[in-house]
Amino acid sequence: MKSWGWVAAVILLVGVVFGITFMSNFDPEMGKVASTGNSSGAGAGGKQETSPEPVLAARVFPPGDTDSLLQEHFKPGHHDYWMTNPHQTPVKFGLEGKKCTCTSVYYFKLPLDHPWWKGDGKGFLKDGKPDLALLQDAQGGPKFSELEKTLTQYELTDRQTEVEIAPGEVGVLRMTWKNEKLQKDTMTATLWLGKKDWRQYVSVEARINTAPLLLLPEAAVDLGRLNATGNPSAEREIPVYCPTRASFQVSDLDVRLSSSRPVNKECVAIKEVRKASDAQLKQKQVETEAPMQSLFFITLRATWTPLEGGQPEIGPLVRRLEVSLKNPDVPEQAKSAAPLRVSCRIDGDVEVLGTDERGYVLLNRFERQDGSRATAQLETLDAGLSMEIDRESTAPFVQVELDKRPKVVGERFRWELRITVPPGKVSGEFPRSEGMYKDCAVFVKIGGEKPRLLRIPITGRADN
Repeated sequence: MKSWGWVAAVILLVGVVFGITFMSNFDPEMGKVASTGNSSGAGAGGKQETSPEPVLAARVFPPGDTDSLLQEHFKPGHHDYWMTNPHQTPVKFGLEGKKCTCTSVYYFKLPLDHPWWKGDGKGFLKDGKPDLALLQDAQGGPKFSELEKTLTQYELTDRQTEVEIAPGEVGVLRMTWKNEKLQKDTMTATLWLGKKDWRQYVSVEARINTAPLLLLPEAAVDLGRLNATGNPSAEREIPVYCPTRASFQVSDLDVRLSSSRPVNKECVAIKEVRKASDAQLKQKQVETEAPMQSLFFITLRATWTPLEGGQPEIGPLVRRLEVSLKNPDVPEQAKSAAPLRVSCRIDGDVEVLGTDERGYVLLNRFERQDGSRATAQLETLDAGLSMEIDRESTAPFVQVELDKRPKVVGERFRWELRITVPPGKVSGEFPRSEGMYKDCAVFVKIGGEKPRLLRIPITGRADN
């Protein structure tokens, strides 16, 4: 390269460096600095400038690897962060932002001439000055709920709301949240400090674990197949966890079994509800590693014959175990645990072929305008039985046909059952907890010496 080429390259490089430096100094976007903690920057005339910071006893709670704060569902929670201004000049701050709209931030001023320091607060003074570490450990100190009523409170709502903490002043920064979600999360609020043109940022955090008041750890339980000979009854013990309160007693619980349809002859009952012993509670805490202040056991009993006697309703049986609290101090939204699905299968002298392992006839997934159809077979060794469809009890959106007379298959007698969903008669998934979709089943009347019903549940999904 000729010498003039090298000269041009050097001039170009100098120009690029000059341009970047010029833009970073004078362009409002490129020159903007956001800092955290003790950051500093260039003020007027190139002088290093920082805004004085208040001193916080702690910015993160719980500290270190400690477990999250256990919170109760729908019970508002909060945490206080004690702070002071050790500087000779006032410190101004406000709310820069918060992680969740469910969070609010407040500031309580507690001047040193407040009478609390001569009473309950006297034990938190060291050499005549407030000891923030002691105050933070005590979470507000004794009787702070009464103290805060005498303090001036400021709510930090947006970036324009400004609070000034005077030299030597002590105050409490409070972050609150609503606990409307069951979750493990970190609640965060970020404060700005200093002047409008030069701001620093400080964040406070609280790690929370919002738990329900009642928890059924299982979503479903199967009591198995019940019949007249080998397995006429079954029992199952269901645990109920209370993560946040040790004071609950059996009398506080409302425990019931429900069904999606009227039940004439019940085969499942609640045998017993009892509170666990301290030893059982400790053992379950170790086994599950779950937060648990109290523990209950609900014993369910299922029998092949109805509890009031008579002939059973043959086929799959489904109930819901519902557990809730009677306590008036508990919000309505938090009183009930998620229900438990209880199922079993009553075997009789009629066997249903062509179902899944739960005893359901599958109509599968289909287009609403096309409809769907499926078949099943009913078999028995008893030649004296008769079968007919109970159309009043059967799901109204299906058409059902049953052989008038059985076919002989070896020693057995077989009826074919044909189930049809006509086009346009159903929409969405079924069964579901809505209107006619609550109890989706075909009912067959069994005649003979012991008349009874056979329930054959159906399931499917109609897409639009």
